[in-house]
Amino acid sequence: METTVGAASDSSPNTAPATAYAVISELTEGISRPMFDQGGKPSALKEMTVLVTLYGAEGSVKADLRPVWLAVKRLQGQITSHPGIPHLIGQRLGASLPPSIDPASKRPMAGIQFILNYRE
Repeated sequence: METTVGAASDSSPNTAPATAYAVISELTEGISRPMFDQGGKPSALKEMTVLVTLYGAEGSVKADLRPVWLAVKRLQGQITSHPGIPHLIGQRLGASLPPSIDPASKRPMAGIQFILNYRE
């Protein structure tokens, strides 16, 4: 799948890029329910919520961002690994924010949450 987002950052850049970009943030991490393996040892299914915020290019409008937002939403079920989570076992789509205009950057933006399930 190809999108037009030019770059992905782990925090908002000090100077906004001239093209479209994405900011990826880790929002929460917590145990969702205790589990036991077949040997009776305690285990836990954990979840991490990751927010991907998309920002359009300077001067673009909300409609320009919608195809990128839809493409990122289709990533649900496609994420099978994560560099910081060795035992990723599933993923679901959390809340999403449809394209709107961010007053601070004056760019169209949208947000999508991915909830990553893993076992420790």
